Amino acid sequence: MRIPPRLARLREEDGFTLIELTIVMAVLTIGILSLVAAYSSGYVAMKHATRVSSAQLLADSQMERFRALQYTSIALNTSCGATCSQDATYTADTAYSSTAQVTGCATQDQTCLSTQIKSGPDTNSYRIDTYITWSCLSGTYSAGSCGSSNPIPVKLVTVVVRQSGTTAVLVRQQSTFTSATGS
Repeated sequence: MRIPPRLARLREEDGFTLIELTIVMAVLTIGILSLVAAYSSGYVAMKHATRVSSAQLLADSQMERFRALQYTSIALNTSCGATCSQDATYTADTAYSSTAQVTGCATQDQTCLSTQIKSGPDTNSYRIDTYITWSCLSGTYSAGSCGSSNPIPVKLVTVVVRQSGTTAVLVRQQSTFTSATGS
């Protein structure tokens, strides 16, 4: 009796060769490694986004403190000792100016401190550096004036948030305050 060709193929005992099996395993390995790499890079991106989002929230909070103050009260307390030390990280920032710095705040309120460490909503520690300098809307600030075309200087408040223990800037936020509007 003759076996139909379809059944003959089902009864054959041929299988995969070792080479075919090796190729399939290599393709599967590459596919799985690609998925793992995509997952880990996604995790790193999400972690960084969480840090930046928390830092932005802290910077907004600090800037809102200044927006609630009168123009004359916007200043830094530079005589508060170790709680607001202006270390090398602080003075190396582009927002720092030893000649145009606005000082004179006498309180220990967090708004007046040049440097502070706060915990963000993600429970990580962040360093908040606040810079207040005299500036000009047009022209260059020099000796208490912006020149004859714009004699009223403004206070430029810069808030820089870094992850505690690093010098890398996560968020930088600036706002100007003028005596003409009172805030």
